[in-house]
Amino acid sequence: MTGRRILGLWLVLVALSGCGTELRGRAQPYDPRVPDPVAVVMDPRAHWLSQQFAPSQENVAYAHRGIDVRAATGTPVIAAAPGRVVQVFSDVMHGQQVVIDHGTDTDGARVVTRYHHLSRTDVRTGQTVARGARVGLLGSSGVASVAQHLHFELHRGESVAKADPVDPQRFWVNGIGRVTCFESARPYAERPIRLTYPVVCER
Repeated sequence: MTGRRILGLWLVLVALSGCGTELRGRAQPYDPRVPDPVAVVMDPRAHWLSQQFAPSQENVAYAHRGIDVRAATGTPVIAAAPGRVVQVFSDVMHGQQVVIDHGTDTDGARVVTRYHHLSRTDVRTGQTVARGARVGLLGSSGVASVAQHLHFELHRGESVAKADPVDPQRFWVNGIGRVTCFESARPYAERPIRLTYPVVCER
């Protein structure tokens, strides 16, 4: 068996075992069908980013409306920016979910983040949350989840209801593609609205 096949088999076994923490500081590449992919620089403390954003495209059936972060069940999921919780609910497809409205950005767009497949939610509708506040625990709820992970989405548009998914990689605090771990002692500007990683990074 070649070294490449051994590595591929090992990665499959890691994914099936649910043990993604060994891949901290790493990110899966974009699907080759994605136009203009972002050059991603991971913080070495960040849990494995196991799937990138893929926009809906004409004549391409595949799309992925957010990013996936793999970590152990029960890992804290945190608010990527300050805001107000507008929905806490569960459905068959995406399991337990939290939706946060972050207000209007400097370009007039309403900014909303969504957190899917949680094993538990720790916030209530109407609650104001600070950046880095725990909104729930990572899990695998919902039939769209085959292994524990957070599916995280960023939406921007004219309102909470009329906001389209965009690539979170373009909106990190440290710059485009520069995945930024939340640090409680760091000061963050209120505007423009920029994101920190939605899962607690390892210290």
